[in-house]
Formats: sequence, structure tokens, C-alpha cells
Amino acid sequence: MSEIWLAAAQLLGFDRFMALWRHLSADKSVLTEDGQILLRLRDFFWYERMQRDLYIRRLAGMGLTPIEIHGLVRSHLGDHETSYTAVKKVASSGWSDKRFAAYGDTGLSPYLQDRLRRTAHSPDKPDLFPGHLERAIVAQACKTGPGAPQRGQADPRHAELVDIGLSASWLSVARLVGYDDFVALWRAWSSDPSLRDRNHQIELRLRSVRSFDRYQRNRYIETLVAAGLKPREIYAMIKTELGETLSYRHLKRLAAAGKVPA
Repeated sequence: MSEIWLAAAQLLGFDRFMALWRHLSADKSVLTEDGQILLRLRDFFWYERMQRDLYIRRLAGMGLTPIEIHGLVRSHLGDHETSYTAVKKVASSGWSDKRFAAYGDTGLSPYLQDRLRRTAHSPDKPDLFPGHLERAIVAQACKTGPGAPQRGQADPRHAELVDIGLSASWLSVARLVGYDDFVALWRAWSSDPSLRDRNHQIELRLRSVRSFDRYQRNRYIETLVAAGLKPREIYAMIKTELGETLSYRHLKRLAAAGKVPA
């Protein structure tokens, strides 16, 4: 397995990664003709822009003017590329208001908290606003993010991912692994230039989970061989315990010395 997916397994933990692997292997929309998993995902820039817009709307809701918000976007997020015109459009847009209201007040995302922590106290930050406003925004950024939704409740932040335009396959992945871990994976994948296809999208490949199932089956056969069972006994156990019918010849090859992985 590639380092990309090993890192994902490290983040998610073995059981959740296996659940993700089985989920992807069952999604026909991401399978190639030879049964491999092929995933494409748009750049993390789209998520960054969404979070920037939500931050702008939050500041507008506090009564700040577009020129004040533009200064905070530069000083608090370190974003020197977003123009005043773009900030004004988002800050005053009725469409943005409706979008923000649809998500509910889910607090600042861990992504935004991280950006604020890294940039809010930069030595070159302009002193544009009263100290109490600076302290209030930074204090809000340091709060713990919203907790996991209660059992049976959907995480409202997934509405952001829908609005960004992620495919149904990626939305199901985000629901499976959780919003925060999905964003962390997305951010890591987007930062790796080796994962780009010719259209500059993120491209991920993964073999089917059947390869893992075969590996586990072979390890089980090895255990039975080590316990002294004969091929015919192993054949019966594989069929009964795993529900898999192997040809007797194939089973003998697997059971032979050196044919089963250690």
C-alpha cells in the first residue's frame, strides 16, 4: 500500500480505514474496469475559499464594514490575494446570507482556527481595530470546535461540502470518516503535487479491498498449516468459516512451504 494510504490509515485508525476501504470498494462509480479504485477530487482551494467566505459573513454579522473585514482577512488569515471588491461582494450578498444561515452556527472550523492562530499575532499585523474586537475574535478562534453530532443526527457542516460541489462519492466518504478527518485528508492530499492529474485535480488510486481479504485468508491458511491440519481439513474450514470455496489444487499451493506470506 502506498504512503498516501498508509498516512490515511494512521489518521483514521485501522478499523475506520478498513470501513472506508470496503466502502470505496463497493462504490461502482469509482471502480475501474479491472476493479481498482480511482478517485478524483478538486483542489483544497475550494474549501479554503468557502471558509474565507464564512469568516467574512461572520464578521459582517458583527457589524463590521467591508473595508474593516478586508483588513481582517489580510491580518487574521494572512490572505493578501482576496481583493476588497471580492470581500464586499461576499459581505453584502443576500445569497451569501442564505448560504451562511443554511449551515447554522457551527463555530469556527479547525482549519480556520489553525490559520488564525498562525497569523493573528503576526508582527506586521496592522492595528486597524479596537483591542476588544481583536481579543474577541482571537478568543473565539481558540475555542474547541463543535463536538460530534449526537447519535442519529447529521453533522450540519456537511452542507458546506455539498455547496462546494463535491460528488456523491466524496460526500459519503465525509459522512463515513467524519467532517474534520475528511478535511484533514483533503488538505494533505492537495498539498502533494505527485497526486495531480493532467487537469490538476487530485487523483488517488487504491487496489480493491479484495487484496486485503486474500491476504488475511492466506494468513489464516498459514495458521492452520502450522497447527498441523491437512489440506482437506483446511479446505473444509475455509469454506465453513470464511464462506470461500477454493480449488483444492490452489489450496495445496497456498499451503505448501513458502507459498503463504509470513
